[in-house]
Amino acid sequence: MAIKDYISYFETVEHGSVEEALIAKYSITSPRRLIVIESIEQPTKAGYTVLFEIDKEKTTELDDFDKYQIEARKTAVYPDLGNNLWYPALGLNGEAGEVAEKVKKIYRDKGGKLPKAPDMDAFSIGTELGDVLWYIANLATELGFNLSDIAVSNLEKLASRAARDKVHGEGDNR
Repeated sequence: MAIKDYISYFETVEHGSVEEALIAKYSITSPRRLIVIESIEQPTKAGYTVLFEIDKEKTTELDDFDKYQIEARKTAVYPDLGNNLWYPALGLNGEAGEVAEKVKKIYRDKGGKLPKAPDMDAFSIGTELGDVLWYIANLATELGFNLSDIAVSNLEKLASRAARDKVHGEGDNR
C-alpha cells in the first residue's frame, strides 16, 4: 500500500491507552484502521507523543456498518443485554424465515416474478431485511465484532476463493 493511502497524524496523548485515546479522539470505528508508528514517552508530562496513521483504504463506506451497529444497539431491549447470544441469534433466524416466507409466496402466488422497488412485495422484503440486519448487528455486538470488520473479512475471503477458483464447493476452508 502506498504512503498516499494513509492519513498521518502527530499527536500528544496525555492519559490512558494510546490506541484508545486516538480511537476516541478521531472517531475511528475500528482499531484495525489505526496504525501506531511510533510512541515516545514524554518524561515531563504523563503522556505520549505518537505518530500514527489511519488507513484510508480501510476507512470506506463500510464505516456506515459500524454507525448502524451503534445506532441499532441503542434500540436493543432484551434480557441480559451484553451477555446474550440466544436472543439475537433466534431473532435473526426468525426474521430470515420471514424473508424466505415472503419470497416463497411470490413464487407461489405471482409465478416467481422478481419484484423491484417500489413494488410493495420488494418493499416488504426490504423491511424484513432491515430486521435481519438489526439482529446481525446486535449478535455481532454480543460477540464483540464490528460489522465493518465482518464485512471486510467476508469480502476478503470471497475474493480469495474467486482468485483460487474455489467459489463453488462446500466448507468454510475452501
